Amino acid sequence: MLSSRWARDSLLTHFFGILALSLAILFGGSLLAFSANAQTLYLDEQFGFTRTTGVTYATQLVGSPATNMDLKLELFQPSGAGVPAQNPGLILIHGGGFVGGNRFSGRLIEICEEMAKRGWVCISIDYRLSGDDPVVNSNFQIIETVVNDSGESSEGAAIAAASEDAWAAFNWMIDNAGSLGVDPERIGIGGSSAGAVTALIVGYVLDDLSISAKGSIDAVFDMWGTLGDTPASIQADDPPLMIAHGEDDTTVSVSGAYALRDQSDLVGLPYEIHVFPDTGHGFNIFNYEVAPGESTFERFVSFFYVHVALETGVEVPLLSGWAAAGLVALLTGASIAQIQSRRRGTLRRASHQPTNL
Repeated sequence: MLSSRWARDSLLTHFFGILALSLAILFGGSLLAFSANAQTLYLDEQFGFTRTTGVTYATQLVGSPATNMDLKLELFQPSGAGVPAQNPGLILIHGGGFVGGNRFSGRLIEICEEMAKRGWVCISIDYRLSGDDPVVNSNFQIIETVVNDSGESSEGAAIAAASEDAWAAFNWMIDNAGSLGVDPERIGIGGSSAGAVTALIVGYVLDDLSISAKGSIDAVFDMWGTLGDTPASIQADDPPLMIAHGEDDTTVSVSGAYALRDQSDLVGLPYEIHVFPDTGHGFNIFNYEVAPGESTFERFVSFFYVHVALETGVEVPLLSGWAAAGLVALLTGASIAQIQSRRRGTLRRASHQPTNL
C-alpha cells in the first residue's frame, strides 16, 4: 500500500522520476535523457508559492548584560492544487564571514522560490553575528573553544552561535511540521560561505558533540564552505553531501572542498563535488553548469530529490528486464564516475551514486 500522503498520480510521477534518474546514471546523461509526460513532484516546477516574511523562529541571548534577540526567517511554501499535506523541507543559511549578511543575502531567496515551486517548504534564516556579541549556550561552547584554539579564525563565538541558531531553526521546522506542511523525516540543509560552514557543522559535527536534535538532516549542500583540512567528523552514516566550490577561491580555499571529498571517499559517504576552474569565492549556481544544459542549481535539485524527497521510500510497480536492472543499479552499491564537461574551462566532477533511497 502506498503511504496515505501520496495519491495514485503522485506514485506514477515519482516512479517515472526514479526511472529517469536511473537511465541518466546508466547511460551517462542528465535527467533530460528521459522524461515522463507528467511533471515529477519535488523535481519539476509545478506550483505557485506563498512567502511569509519575518517569522520569529527562536529567541537567543546577546550582549553583556545579556538581553534577548529575536531571530527571523523567510518562509516559502508551495501553493495551488495538488500540494501534498507533507513535503520535504529545506533550510538555507547566508554567508558573510560571520560578521555580516542576512536572510535576504545572495541568491537564497531565489533558491527558496524555485524550490517552493517544486513542492518544497524552504526557509532562509538570520542568525547571530559577531557584532551582536552572542552568548553561546554551554552545549555549543566547545565549538567556540575548538575554533579559537585552531588559530584559523577569531570568530569562534560567532561560529558557535550560528551553529546553535541553525540547530534551533531545524528544531523549529520539526516542531511546526504540521502547520508548515513539512515531513519531519525529510529535511535538508545548505548554505553559502559562512552559511555553508554552519550547515556542515549542523550536518556532521553536532552529533559527535552529543548535541541532539528532534530529527536528522537528510542531505547537506555546501557552497564554498569548509570544515578545515581534516574533517574527520564525516562518517558513512552521515547525510549525503553536495559540494560546489571555485578553484581560485582565495577566501575559503578549495583545499577544504577536497578534504571533504577525500573524507567522504574514505568512509563511503555518498557525495558529489563540483569544482569550477578560474572561479573565485561565490558564484551564481543558476548560471554555472555541471554538465551541458544542467546548472549547478538543477543538479542540486536532483541530488536533494534523491537524498531528501525520496528518503522515506516510494513504492513503485514491479519491473522486469532492463528497467528493473536500471533500478537495481541505482538503488544498490556506490560507484564513482569521473565526468568531463565545460564551463569557463574544464569542470572536474566526482560523484558517488546513491546507495539507497
